[in-house]
Amino acid sequence: AAAPLLRRRLGVGGSTLRGMDAVFFVSSGLLSSYGPDGQPNWRLKTKAGWLALSSNSGGGALKGTGVQSMLPSVSPLKPTAASTTAVLALGSHHAVLVSARGQLLGELPLPSMPVAPPIVGDFDGDGKVDVIIATSTGYVGVRLVVTVGSIIHRLFYAFLALLVLVQVLLSKRRRS
Repeated sequence: AAAPLLRRRLGVGGSTLRGMDAVFFVSSGLLSSYGPDGQPNWRLKTKAGWLALSSNSGGGALKGTGVQSMLPSVSPLKPTAASTTAVLALGSHHAVLVSARGQLLGELPLPSMPVAPPIVGDFDGDGKVDVIIATSTGYVGVRLVVTVGSIIHRLFYAFLALLVLVQVLLSKRRRS
């Protein structure tokens, strides 16, 4: 399992409990959120799973190979200053963005396994969060697109932008 994410409680389901919610991410790709009372808030099966290795394999370099091993992670991500915090989960070949209420907001296939937690920040100063994912073959830059409209429109434009970025990175990799 990835290290759990603790986040301030949002009052899911009309609850008035104060405290922290815990978000867990396991190798099957299942993301689960639990409230401070231990009751489940939501569960979501995603494509962002990974092959579970023995407990002593851990992250970092695979002994004697010089190859980085996969590092699954779950991180908070706030797309804009006015938006609520979402959850970004990195599996072996997919990244997923999930709302605080457990709805899948976006999914991105990764060209190779992530080897570090994502780097999140507004790198171009446009007021929207950008994400850099270090993978075993290079870096993937992701610009989140926040739009007005249905979730279908949002996902379409976000995936279109993400696919273009991945294709550019893969074509540069093939040339070198």
